[in-house]
Amino acid sequence: MLVCVVGSEGKMGQALVGALKTTKDRVMCVDKVLSSDEIGSREIPNCLKAPSLKSLKVLPNVVIDVGGSKSSVESAKFCALNHLPLLIMSTGQSKIDRARIKVCAQKCPILMAPNTSRGVGLILKMLSASDLSGFDAAIVETHHQNKKDNPSGTAIMLEKKLKARGANVVSVSGLRLGEVAGTHTITLCCGNETITITHTAAARKNFADGAITMLETVLKLPNGLFEEGEINEKN
Repeated sequence: MLVCVVGSEGKMGQALVGALKTTKDRVMCVDKVLSSDEIGSREIPNCLKAPSLKSLKVLPNVVIDVGGSKSSVESAKFCALNHLPLLIMSTGQSKIDRARIKVCAQKCPILMAPNTSRGVGLILKMLSASDLSGFDAAIVETHHQNKKDNPSGTAIMLEKKLKARGANVVSVSGLRLGEVAGTHTITLCCGNETITITHTAAARKNFADGAITMLETVLKLPNGLFEEGEINEKN
């Protein structure tokens, strides 16, 4: 399988490319900092490489976007045009950007997955199986200083899931500290009882490994826009 990573030269992109080189999949690296005559990336010396999706000479089987909110819209347009499945890990899209992505999803399957780690997937399944009526909930997330969106896409996804299960979400807040890859804490309170759930990703490799596993799901999806929380609930 030929996997295209958009945003390949960023930290998350390099984690993905590094994880993919341990599989049998071939990799295409797409990043605006690259030129079309370059061969290889920092992780894979002989992978196909291009500065943009439009400049690709060969179509991939699937696209993963980690290039940022604006990049995800361009990836959606490209995948719609070529009827390719798309996994969007980038977060921070505006309402207009999400609307554009939804239009593109009429012609290709698109999965929005802000957190592909196995641990967050497990938390989503736990929440999906729970009746949280009567619980107050608060979410606190912590990420590295360079993360632009606040609260994180994962926190927003968890908030939606909590509300769907009947919880009263009273606050969602974010901290930007050091080089933290990602920590999310959910606090649930009902009467005199308190439940705390914390997930910490020590490295971006957690997300990269989870994304590769999630590709199997993306390849089986019909055309349409799907949320990670929905997929975890069905699986």
